[in-house]
Amino acid sequence: MERILQEYPLELEWGDGKGDGKKVQDHWCLKGAQQSYGLWEYQGEPERLEQALEWQEYLKEKGCQGVLGLIKTKGGRKYLQREKGYYYLTDWVEGVPVVIKKEGIFPAMAEVLAAIHYYSRGFKSRLDDKHVDGEAVRREADSQKYGFPWLRAKQERLTELLMAFQYLKDKRPGNDYERLYIENFSNVYQRGQEAIQKMVLAGANTSNDLSHVYLVGNLRAENFGGTEQRIVLLRTTDWQRGPAVLDLSLLLKMYLPLKEWNWEEAKEVIGRYQKKSPLSFSEKYLLLALLSFPGRFWVYAQQYFSEQDNSTMLAEKLKNYLYEFSWQERCLAKLEEWLWEEKEIKGEVKEK
Repeated sequence: MERILQEYPLELEWGDGKGDGKKVQDHWCLKGAQQSYGLWEYQGEPERLEQALEWQEYLKEKGCQGVLGLIKTKGGRKYLQREKGYYYLTDWVEGVPVVIKKEGIFPAMAEVLAAIHYYSRGFKSRLDDKHVDGEAVRREADSQKYGFPWLRAKQERLTELLMAFQYLKDKRPGNDYERLYIENFSNVYQRGQEAIQKMVLAGANTSNDLSHVYLVGNLRAENFGGTEQRIVLLRTTDWQRGPAVLDLSLLLKMYLPLKEWNWEEAKEVIGRYQKKSPLSFSEKYLLLALLSFPGRFWVYAQQYFSEQDNSTMLAEKLKNYLYEFSWQERCLAKLEEWLWEEKEIKGEVKEK
């Protein structure tokens, strides 16, 4: 680590145990003479890291306070390559990981997300026009811009669920998880198909009314740091491309179940998001469709067939998830009514 840090213009407080901080997951926290730093280790593709850091630097230059500031080497490089991977340095905020159950944290995370999406508009990586491994990156970017990969992935998940259903039905269920799967498959599959139809109607493939940006992707609590003043996204390296509302729907689907799909909480989160990044008609419609897609049913099936979890535990998880549907339906019905009312209040024409 010391050899890496020698490449940076830093003054660290060594000797008292603060400068040579301990590694936590993929980073080290370092105490400097004037400020603190984060040294990050990255194990993925260098092209993705390059784009992530370009994006992070762009956000900071635009005034976004929701990301960490990138610190370049003495030679002006964004990152360094060493035997074990790639390393980059950022400033650091003294704080603690966010606790979702703490009042106000969930909406505050939505504010950070909205700011990142708002400032991401117009960002274009210099690698978008390059060729990587003989393939044009621009071609991939264009296909993602219009939503094909993520929409196709959802249809493929439903197909996988159908195949699993046919397999379990033919072999006959042998445990509680398999019985629950077969008994509830038709309802879940129909929900998924209806959700995809709504995504298409929202213009997921063609609409210019959807804001396409670099997405955070990783919205786990551990990827946010909290201080008394603000919440900050720690990593941008899990980025994706697509409609901004994909991130917002992911945030809601990850944490609304902890709130029993409380619609007032959902309203507060979406409202706080819209203060910085208002949703268009198509984005509102797409958001509701994304929230109704039964993604966790697919996740549990993946865990079961890959033997990541035992059938008893997964059966209990599946029971709880199926019970959530009633909460979810009430929440989405109220959200839909509120979103269209909000549109009329602003003097816009409500589409039939």
